[in-house]
Amino acid sequence: MKTATTLLILINISMAIIVFSAFMPTPWRIGGCFLGVIATIFCTRWYVGLVKTK
Repeated sequence: MKTATTLLILINISMAIIVFSAFMPTPWRIGGCFLGVIATIFCTRWYVGLVKTK
């Protein structure tokens, strides 16, 4: 279950990147939001796959 906890933390961090990218200047805002969305999708899919196997 340690891996599941780590993945939940990574999902929260990736969502925080999306939220705090709104405070960045425009070019960084777009990149930060894109990075956060990709990281959230990746970590969520990884977590769902882990939960399905257990």
